[in-house]
Amino acid sequence: MKITISCFLIFISITSFTQEIDYFADNPEWRQTSVCAVPYPCVQTDQYVYYVNGDSIVDGITYKQIFRRGIFAQNWMSPPPAIECGASDEFDDFYLLLRQEEKQMYIRAFDSGMDILLYDFDLNVGDALPMSYNNYTSDILIDSIDSLLVGDVYRKRFHFQGLWASSIIEGIGSDLGLFEPMGAIFECGHNLDCFALDETTYYPELDAECELNVSVNEIENQINVSFFPNPVKDKVNFSFSNPVHSLKAQLFTIDGKRCESILIENSPSTYSISMDHLNTGLY
Repeated sequence: MKITISCFLIFISITSFTQEIDYFADNPEWRQTSVCAVPYPCVQTDQYVYYVNGDSIVDGITYKQIFRRGIFAQNWMSPPPAIECGASDEFDDFYLLLRQEEKQMYIRAFDSGMDILLYDFDLNVGDALPMSYNNYTSDILIDSIDSLLVGDVYRKRFHFQGLWASSIIEGIGSDLGLFEPMGAIFECGHNLDCFALDETTYYPELDAECELNVSVNEIENQINVSFFPNPVKDKVNFSFSNPVHSLKAQLFTIDGKRCESILIENSPSTYSISMDHLNTGLY
């Protein structure tokens, strides 16, 4: 009897460990930031959330409806005098259809009526990252795997080199975003700010500070900003169209990785930030 009970407990343990994760359970939300030339020196910044909003059945297959809500703003990013680049606005629209099949995620392509692989999370060290909707390279190898606790389940995190994205997390996506390109897109930079289930943040860490619920009911009056010189040698000067009482400036690399965050309070019409400590590159 003791042997039978021991074998039964081992079986239960293995079954629980290998249980498939439902990537769309518990109201997942992906908070993103994207910065793109529209074209330069006008730059558009989008802050938005991907979220699940119901199901659709196409050809007998159930897909999740993915919506995208947020705000965008266009600003002049060059020496004055600044010009009006474009309007700022809010959005909350259907984005695409997405489904899970075991450890893979697929997008429904409406033009071809076919599914396109988004992610394959059934990978081992040494495997090539498969070409997909957001990966156009076939020679990127997985060099290490660790895990991230999301809720009460550990999800695998796959690390690699050779792309602007450096990892993907099971059911969450790459560190650049859920759908955003993992390779080099020189006109744009993307960043996955955080991921949450039932309004609890699990990426980049548990309860990390991140406003997942983007409010789009009202957009504050925009302040036109210009900066100079460009390129920058030691410091960059910002010029504001209106006095700044409190403003948070964030510096991103061209691939969307945040490298500095600065709180500007009670600034005059111009403000300078030292950049001589940064590596040469595009920001």
